[in-house]
Amino acid sequence: MKKEQGRVNNTEMSRRGFLKRTALAGATICIAPTWEKVTAAEKALTGKSSASAASIPASMAAVRTQRTLGIGKAAFPVSAMGFGCMGLNHHRSQSPDENACIRLIHETIERGVTLFDTAESYGYHKNEKLVGEALKGYADRVFVSSKFGHKFVNG
Repeated sequence: MKKEQGRVNNTEMSRRGFLKRTALAGATICIAPTWEKVTAAEKALTGKSSASAASIPASMAAVRTQRTLGIGKAAFPVSAMGFGCMGLNHHRSQSPDENACIRLIHETIERGVTLFDTAESYGYHKNEKLVGEALKGYADRVFVSSKFGHKFVNG
């Protein structure tokens, strides 16, 4: 930086200054779309939104494409993307409380998801009960895929 008659001239930039500004610009570009998703997930799990996320854009993460499962008279349309429910209560990760899980399932339905996957082994029938509770009143709009026949040893 050069001083010209008592003022600082910022027309010249050091290499370090250039790298700092470039990194800051890149981080800003990356964080903006991600921040919306983080606040949307927070709202779905807690039912509350932070001060910076007054509303979730209606177009964000909406599933608009469908596919057909089955053939002939047994064919039925479902969303192109389903929702796997194992993480709602299974032992492989930290699980939110039941009300948060139910709100999350309702949020996915609002976003266009119509296919839900569960199994009796996801928490030894607990997951199927949770998904059933969450989908009450949506039977005409959703499809549930469940796996069964697992042997439970000591549980």
